[in-house]
Amino acid sequence: MKGSTSAFTIESAKSLALSLRSALLVLSLLLILPLLLGL
Repeated sequence: MKGSTSAFTIESAKSLALSLRSALLVLSLLLILPLLLGL
């Protein structure tokens, strides 16, 4: 039971990191696009 719990935690951490990375990518794009359009 403990092994499956740790495996589930690792999987959820992976998906969380992926969603965080994509969110950061979208945020940086939203920040960079107005600067590029301003130039």
